[in-house]
Amino acid sequence: MSTVLPTDKQDRKDTPVCSGVLDYFPAALAEVARVSKAGNDQHNPGQPLHWARGKANDHADCIIRHLMERGTMDTDGMRHSAKVAWRALALLQEELEAAGAPMARGGKEPGDPNKQKSASDMLYDIWMKRPPRPAYPSLGDALLKGFSGAGVSPVTPLLDQASKEWLGRKSLEIIAREQRAQREIECAQLKGGPDLPQGYNAP
Repeated sequence: MSTVLPTDKQDRKDTPVCSGVLDYFPAALAEVARVSKAGNDQHNPGQPLHWARGKANDHADCIIRHLMERGTMDTDGMRHSAKVAWRALALLQEELEAAGAPMARGGKEPGDPNKQKSASDMLYDIWMKRPPRPAYPSLGDALLKGFSGAGVSPVTPLLDQASKEWLGRKSLEIIAREQRAQREIECAQLKGGPDLPQGYNAP
């Protein structure tokens, strides 16, 4: 399987990602991260942070356009220079992938929303799209019993994989608790009561 880093011990030492990149450009990379977040909010509102491939692939032209206005701010409040860096990284990433590097974990090809999704993303999507069901004693019970109605069997491999992934967003337990809290709020509103149901715990 193709890997991002070389497997040879010496080659790995000759690829100092932390000391040779992160330690060189910490402020610049933080600004590039802000560009990624702003772009996702603009092009993929309401979706987890990801690079939606195919929406704007004219990286070379964009680099030159932003480079001409380097040192100034774009209309969205982002630095043109930061967008130059983002586009340059995108251009290089796609060149390396074309040469055999694995596709970036945060990248998603157009027309295939499930491609490159993590197990955690898949579980989240399934949970959000599940049919209405009675309350279960625990989230684990809901996953093992409730997801079967969504055509997912088995879910244990997904759970095992999700447990190994680094998550930059809410855990499934928090998501489940917030969903339950929202249902209780809606129930109280339907009953016309100004107060939340007894025993309600804020997430």
